[in-house]
This record gives sequence, C-alpha cells and structure tokens, in this order.
Amino acid sequence: MSGGFKAIVTAQNEVNMRTIALAALVAFLTFLVAGDALAEKRVALVIGNSEYELISPLANPENDARLMAGALRDVGFEVVEALNADRSGMIRAMREFGAKLAAAGADAVGLFFYAGHGVQALNSNFLLPLGANINTEEDLELDAVDARWVLRQMERARNRLNIVVLDACRNNPFRGAFRSASRGLGRIEAPSGSLIAYSAAPGQVAADGNGANSPYTAALAEAIRQAGSELIHVFRQTRIAVEAQTGGAQTPWEEQSLKDDFYFLPGAIVAPLTPGTAPDAAAWTAIQNTQSRAVLETFIEKFPDSLYAEFARARLIELEGEPDEDRVAVGVYPEQPQPTGQYRTGDEFRDCDDCPEMVVVPAGSFMMGSPADEDDRRDTEGPQHTVTIPQNFAVGRFEVTFFEWDAFCKRHARAECGHHPSGRFGRGRQPVLNISWDHAKAYVAWLSRTTGEAYRLLSEAEWEYAARAGTTTPFSTGNFLASLEANHRGLTRYLRSTAVVGQSDVNGFGLFDMHGNVSEWVEDCWNDSYAGAPDDGSARMSGDCTKHVLRGGSWKDEAKDLRSASRYGRWTVFMDELAGFRVARTLSP
Repeated sequence: MSGGFKAIVTAQNEVNMRTIALAALVAFLTFLVAGDALAEKRVALVIGNSEYELISPLANPENDARLMAGALRDVGFEVVEALNADRSGMIRAMREFGAKLAAAGADAVGLFFYAGHGVQALNSNFLLPLGANINTEEDLELDAVDARWVLRQMERARNRLNIVVLDACRNNPFRGAFRSASRGLGRIEAPSGSLIAYSAAPGQVAADGNGANSPYTAALAEAIRQAGSELIHVFRQTRIAVEAQTGGAQTPWEEQSLKDDFYFLPGAIVAPLTPGTAPDAAAWTAIQNTQSRAVLETFIEKFPDSLYAEFARARLIELEGEPDEDRVAVGVYPEQPQPTGQYRTGDEFRDCDDCPEMVVVPAGSFMMGSPADEDDRRDTEGPQHTVTIPQNFAVGRFEVTFFEWDAFCKRHARAECGHHPSGRFGRGRQPVLNISWDHAKAYVAWLSRTTGEAYRLLSEAEWEYAARAGTTTPFSTGNFLASLEANHRGLTRYLRSTAVVGQSDVNGFGLFDMHGNVSEWVEDCWNDSYAGAPDDGSARMSGDCTKHVLRGGSWKDEAKDLRSASRYGRWTVFMDELAGFRVARTLSP
C-alpha cells in the first residue's frame, strides 16, 4: 500500500470515527430529550357515554373510553375517567381535570377525549350526557355540555400543550326537530398551543363501528402506543387507517396551532448525519427545542466554546425565570366533603319546572376581601379575614331570569308579585333586571312557600366564596378577565346590554355569570368595611340596613368592578337595568 493511499485511508477512517462518535453523542442527547419528554406531567380526561335512555343508545363509546384511558396510562398520563356520566358527573370530572391540570405546572400536557353523542346547533358543539331531556335547541344550553367549556378549563391552566379529541360526530339524534342542527360537529378554533381532533370532517358522520370499538378510537389508540411518532404523525396515521377501514366514507380531521413537537412515546430517532457537519451544530439541531435543563447542561459541558453553547445558556436562564404569578390559585377544601342530605357537591337540581336550576356548593374556608396590593382595590374590601362555610348549600346556577320571574308573576296577582319589570334587552332567558332588594326578597319568599324548601338570598360571604370557587386571584379566571370571559365593558367586546344567562365561562363550582351581566343583590346590610363581620358565612344584618350589598358588577361596568372582592351598597328600594339577583337554598343535614 503506497504512503499516499495509506494517508487517504487513515483520513477516511478518522472521518468515519468522528461521524460515529458524533452520531453517538447526538443519539445520547436525543435519548435524554426523549426521556425528559416523559418527565413532564400529563393529565387526561376521558369520558365515554353509551347507555342513553331518552335518545338512541350507542354500542361503543364506553369501550372506546376504556381503550383510550388504557392507552394514555401506558404513555404516562394521569387519567380522570367518567363512564356513562350524567351532566353532574361530566361537570365534576371536568372540574377535577381542570384542577389537576392547573396544578401540574406550565410544562404539563393536557388531553380531553370524549366518545358519545354530539350535536352541532346554535353555533356550538354540545356533548350529550346521560339523562339529558332535550326537546328544543334551547334545552341544549341547560342539559348538555358545550365542548368549549373543557377547552376553557385547559386554557386557564396555561400549560404548554392541550389536545382535544372528539369521537362524537355520530348522527344528530335531534336533527329533524332543530332549526340549526347540522350533520356531524362544527369547527372549533384551536387556541395557541393546542390541537383539536375530530373523528370525522365537518359535515361527516362518524361510524360507531361493528366491533368492540369505533374505527377512529381503535386506530388512534394503536398510533399513540407507537414509539417515536410525533403528534401530527399520530393523527396522520390514524386518518390513513380510518379512511382505509371505512372505504373513504370517514375522514378524521384536525385543527391545530402547535408551537412544539410532542411524542406520546418518544424514541431515540436520529436524523442521518451529513459528512462534514460540525459536531456542535448537529448536536444542537437534535436538542434545540428541549425543555430539559439536564440536556442543555450536557450540551454546554461537551461544547463549552461553541456559539450554540451561548444559546443553551440563554435557554437555561429562560427556563429558570419563567413567571408563574398569573396562574389561577386553587383553594383548599375538606379532604372528604360530607354529603348534605340527598345531595352531593356538584349535584344540579330543580325543585319545580319554573324554579331556578341549583348547584350544590361544598363547605369550606376562604380568605374574604382583597389583599392590600390588589390592583383597583377599594378600602371597603378589607380587612381580609378568614370565613368558614360550615355546610354545603345550593346556589342558583344562573342569575334569576325573566322566564322564572314571569312565572312567579303569572301565578299570582300583581299585588303579590309586587313588580313587573321591563326588559328592554329581551325577556325569556335574559337575567331579570330593574329589581330592588325588596323585590328579590319577595321572590325567594314565594319560592320557599311554593316548594316547601328554604330559599333565600346569598349572604355576602357565601356570594364571594361561590364566586371565587377556590381561587385567590382577583377573578375566578385568574389575574385578568378577558372580554369573552364575562359580559362587561371589555376592551375588545362590549354588548351594551345584558346577555342570555350561561354565555360566560363557568367557574370551578359550576356557576355562570358570577362576574358581570347583572349585579346581584345579597342579604347583608351595608357596611363600609369588614371590621366586626361574621366569620361563619352568615349575613351581616347590622349597619346601615336602609342599604344592602350588590356584588359581581354588570354588563355596563369595567373589569375592575367585576373582581371577586368588589362590592358596593345601594338603597333597599334602588332598581335599574344593572341590578338583578341569584338565589340560594339551605340544604337539610
């Protein structure tokens, strides 16, 4: 062998060895990235409804939910599972999921899977619980679950990635009876950092399947378990499998605004290396999107003088300093809340056809009032003090509506009704307004006589406890209130009127419109501070009892007046188009 040829071979061997070493290093870093991907917390909510009674039952959603829950547990998800759930059960599961996701941290991944009947109507997608008594489109708002609710729970958690999977595009069982109903489900815009997947494209109907599972869920569960498949690839493989199985009749569809790659089950996949690639550049390409401090520190150790090491150091500083102060703070409740009589926390009920719908709120303790450093705080919101609500009680899920008020007046002479308020923004399911404190008291007295139950106004402490729903931030939504989260004088949206109840975000106790729409009368007399206030949740019936307290702010107020702690007093006979009320009911032990 000539000296020149030897030199060429030796040089080539050195290149090969460097390439092998570089490949090994990149593989090692990629392995660290893969391992770290499973280190982030993963929380899922899985709901499957099959055993419908008032509408056609479905064979596979319960099986689909079990299959999906198993697949998700296999790839590291903590799963909240609800099978054949009525509306209360679905809401309870959503609250539990939202709380777990919020507690999991900014790097967490959230996933919601639903299998069962779904209806597109009233410009929304509704998921149907068991026991839903749906006769009109309007009943959907009361007895079904708007798919956007769970999406809002996920948005509030402010985690990096959320995935929503709806295998609910089965044929609409009410289509012939509804004005606006359509085949399948409609498009939901995916918020930043999320993916929304449908088992069928808009206007298509998904197959329930002839086997134990729907074609879509069976394909998705298999794809999730495949190591090394990135999120988009998982849903692409699912689509290919479903189209093949259904002969093209069903095409799964996704909408996404993802910012990062995500692997259900990472694998050490290393892109081929081009000869001559700088080792630091190749390694940085493999790990540049990592959230792992260990991976970044390893890179810096291996390539301390690289330009990319500066990027890695900057990323480490960024990870150390990510703010967390805007997260919703979750309150502490008894570990084993005791049921009160026949009702459990979160149960929903009505005592008569024309009665307000009620939600059972748990006993617990909270800090009432606002801290001294809260923006827009008033002196009347202090001093802060601990209040303990000793037992569960029921709260109106919505503000009292014109429908409920008019039923009261229709059944009784005007003298007993006492007031027939005008509704310039409409009647029906609009909140009743132009109501004085005296009028609200007359209504709850009638409701108590009619039902034989102890209806009343909320105390001020009960109202704030219910509005906060376990949060300590200015709003139940966090430090800020977006224009779409409550009906008020928002920066980007202002209706200049009341809105049909239930259009705002639902809070952690299942209550709507605690912020905005109409201000709500409570039982308490007016006092300009909490000095001497009760600490047991009872109403304060001393002070200036020619005035009573209004809470929650109205459609005409700015966000600062909708804070959970905001309060003001008005004459007992005061009434205008900003004031309404909500009812409470004492529950028997």
